[in-house]
Amino acid sequence: LKQASLPQMETTEDLSERSEVAYFRQVFSPQPTDVPGGEQYAEKKKKNSKYGH
Repeated sequence: LKQASLPQMETTEDLSERSEVAYFRQVFSPQPTDVPGGEQYAEKKKKNSKYGH
């Protein structure tokens, strides 16, 4: 990670990491709706997928 050279991207990096954690929580949960705000996380995952991998 190049957070040192790109401090302005630190927030984006942090949000990406959080989205990944939420994503894995969704994957391992029976249904996304079982997770509080699961549907919102699903929408965020779709949006973040553009900036992720």
